[in-house]
Amino acid sequence: MPRLVSELLLRAKREGWPKCNVLHIAQEEPRFLTDNAWDVEHDGNTYKADGLLLKVDPGTMSAGDANDWTFEVSAVDSAAYNYFLGQQYINRWVYHYKMYFQDTRDGYFKINDVESKKFGRILSAKTKSSNQTAVITFTVTSPNGDEDDQKVVQTNNASQKRYFGVDDTVMQHAHETAYEVAIPTSTAGTVRNIEGHDLP
Repeated sequence: MPRLVSELLLRAKREGWPKCNVLHIAQEEPRFLTDNAWDVEHDGNTYKADGLLLKVDPGTMSAGDANDWTFEVSAVDSAAYNYFLGQQYINRWVYHYKMYFQDTRDGYFKINDVESKKFGRILSAKTKSSNQTAVITFTVTSPNGDEDDQKVVQTNNASQKRYFGVDDTVMQHAHETAYEVAIPTSTAGTVRNIEGHDLP
């Protein structure tokens, strides 16, 4: 079945409409978080704007952790702290979406189409606390990741159409969220070409 990108979602991205992050953490007691100023609904679930979700970092594209990304939650509330770390969080699935809002004279209205960003399993959690802050940072890895392979997973439009149908349009817009990866051009001061031969 083809994955179609709606014209409204493309317009929202092009014109920079207001947006928010939403996370579904699939623990034994699922949690639905957003960094929006008010609660938002998606797929029958209410994503709570309770101030817990602080940041979603799409991750770096360096070779060793190209499939990893992180999100931060507030641990100021002891109940929230116990919730996140009191359950078996390792290997739990996390789903990240972006929601867009249309600014009208009557206020902001969430468009029906959401942008799927990343998903994966929680690898680890790290706490950081001081007199001013208390944060838990979770590291998530993509299911396409291979801890023994440092290459970024690659695909192309033709490959995606083979699986999702000739009408699939997702890859046509992949450049809008793509990262540029810096490729090293030298090793120990020696410059080599793409075949690995030394250059003068």
